[in-house]
Amino acid sequence: MLSAVKGEKIRSMDIPPSSHACMQVETSAGRIEIPIDQVNGCVRDCCAYCTDMTAEFADISIGSARSPEGWEVDRHWNQVIVRTTAGEQLLNLAREKGILAFKDVPPENLAKLKSAAMGKKRSGQSNLNRLSETNNTLAS
Repeated sequence: MLSAVKGEKIRSMDIPPSSHACMQVETSAGRIEIPIDQVNGCVRDCCAYCTDMTAEFADISIGSARSPEGWEVDRHWNQVIVRTTAGEQLLNLAREKGILAFKDVPPENLAKLKSAAMGKKRSGQSNLNRLSETNNTLAS
């Protein structure tokens, strides 16, 4: 996997929706697509136990945007969740200074994001339960 980008200047990288089954790396020489199966081996084990996909206690959470227009439209956008007054003030300041570009998000995106976050919660909790059961069995 690493040999695919060796010597190239990485400009950005992202993991598109699962239907693409790859990680896209933008380099000085162009786009390289690495099969997701090769990327999964680099994911830290602890990620399987995470139950907080959207950083629920953060003032602002930022993640890849997804909309009905599709990945090629969204690939350079991020979706922002503002949870506190401090987060809202920071985002408003960025808007006032012209630091960030903004566009409206379709309301159905929130439902999809909530569903994905709940799926991550269930998956992480299930993995934690299995780990706990395994550790209890070993300790008996």
